[in-house]
Amino acid sequence: MLSLTYRLSPAQSNPKIENFFRNRSTDFSLRKLSVTCIVNDLDDGQILGCFALAHKAVLIPSSGMSITSRRKP
Repeated sequence: MLSLTYRLSPAQSNPKIENFFRNRSTDFSLRKLSVTCIVNDLDDGQILGCFALAHKAVLIPSSGMSITSRRKP
């Protein structure tokens, strides 16, 4: 289990985002719903930012597309 031991300054803190990264991001990764990345400063290890990428398929209905458009990669 991943344990995040950092704390953002009050000016940077967003409780909803911090809660997601502390409590839900690991579960989302294990269930393959998203990938969470934390960007650190190489010199002092300070967290510069963080983001999560969701795995979600986009379905495009082919009913309004021509046969030629459907075949294009």
